[in-house]
Amino acid sequence: MSRANQITTNVIRMITMQGCEAFRNNTMGVFDSAIALKKIWNLVQSGKVTTAELKKSLQSSYRKTHERLGVSDVIGFTKHGVFIAVEVKGKGDTISIEQNSFLKDVATKGGIAFLVAEEPEKIRLKIPGSERITICNDVDFLRLFLLKLDEPF
Repeated sequence: MSRANQITTNVIRMITMQGCEAFRNNTMGVFDSAIALKKIWNLVQSGKVTTAELKKSLQSSYRKTHERLGVSDVIGFTKHGVFIAVEVKGKGDTISIEQNSFLKDVATKGGIAFLVAEEPEKIRLKIPGSERITICNDVDFLRLFLLKLDEPF
């Protein structure tokens, strides 16, 4: 399990232990077997069937969903109905404009928005007005989350 996946699992556990609900939000595209079959068939017909080409064909056989871009890795709600969004970043990861925008929207509309990173000191928010997003490492998350839960909503 990667470090980012472990952090995500731990964040979900810490949130649910406080009586809140939290869910992993997988935002990858949807694998389309028809696209994959067409690509593989084209490889067979061209005689270019190699492991690398098969892997490339399968990896590019996802179709986009119509969901909002940038929705956080963990979403949920407090026992009082306040929306929670947590973006998790592993070592060397950066935040996209869409992820920053989503967290900003959550924070400015009364929700709880966190960015939990292995290297929080290297994270640079890209959108003005993002001050209400809490940036921390996984060790500090629970303490800061409990402080947010104590704030009046």
